[in-house]
Amino acid sequence: MTIQRPLSHRVSVGLPYKHLITHHQEPSHRYLISSYDDHYNRHNYNPGLPAHRTWNSHKLLWLPEKNDFPLLAPPTNYGLYEQLKQRWLTPEAGLRKSTYTLSYPRPQLCALSRREHAIPVPPPRLQPVPRF
Repeated sequence: MTIQRPLSHRVSVGLPYKHLITHHQEPSHRYLISSYDDHYNRHNYNPGLPAHRTWNSHKLLWLPEKNDFPLLAPPTNYGLYEQLKQRWLTPEAGLRKSTYTLSYPRPQLCALSRREHAIPVPPPRLQPVPRF
C-alpha cells in the first residue's frame, strides 16, 4: 500500500520540468532554438548538423536527427515581449477601442441634425383619446 501511493503520485504529476526542457543534460541557462524558429526564421541554418544524412532502414529515419544537434543561441523574439509589455502597461485613455468604434468614426457636429423649433405642446389631434 505504501509503495503504490508514491507511484500513483508520480503517474498523476508526470515528468519533472527538467526532464521535459533539458536536452542531453544541457544547462538551463542556455537557450535551445525551436524547430519552428529554425525553419521559418533561420531557414534551416544549423552549422552543427552534418552535411549528409543517411537513411537508416532499421530505425526507419534519417540519421543523425536534427534533434541530436540542437541550436544554442539567444532567443529570437525580435522585441515582441517588450512591445507587448509596453502595450499592457500604458493606461487606456478615452473611449474603448472596439471594432465598432474604430470602424465608424464619430461624425462632425455640423453634420448632425438640429431641431430648429421646439414643440412645447403637441397638437390636439395627437392627444390620446380618453377611455372610459
